[in-house]
Amino acid sequence: MIYHDIKQLISISLISLVLTACGFTPVHAPLGGTQANFQNIKVETQSSGSLQDQEGGFYLEQRLKDRIGVNGMKYILRVEPRVQKIDLGISSRDVASRYDYSIQTSFVLLDPKTGKTLTRGSVKSLSTFAAPADPYGQVSSEKNALQLVSKDNADRILAKLAGYFSKLKSS
Repeated sequence: MIYHDIKQLISISLISLVLTACGFTPVHAPLGGTQANFQNIKVETQSSGSLQDQEGGFYLEQRLKDRIGVNGMKYILRVEPRVQKIDLGISSRDVASRYDYSIQTSFVLLDPKTGKTLTRGSVKSLSTFAAPADPYGQVSSEKNALQLVSKDNADRILAKLAGYFSKLKSS
């Protein structure tokens, strides 16, 4: 039993040594990886006049700010979400009972001093939810699905930015 524990400890130590030797740093490591770059980003949301786009953009921006902070000025991240609600399941009463919420977000990372585009991209997230017959339950289900899909979308943007900063760091 003790031999197995020691063997496991040595294996973990060797793996850690190999990963740090190759330059691996976790994204969320304290003051490591891309976290320092994330803390320097100011988020700006641009949404259309659609109420769904504005609400989805609000949740998206909140998730981004929760993850990267609000003090950044080295970079500007402009996001433009487009929310779409799609009817999926139709009940015997000809009323939709299942829906998809989809968010497609275009993003641009800018240098605020020069206005130069550093990177751009687009991400898409999808959430399916059931709508109960009760109108209050339906509103609650919709709001929950929109929050979930917005959070997922924000995390996908951060993953793309982590890849950008990782390539920048290795150059």
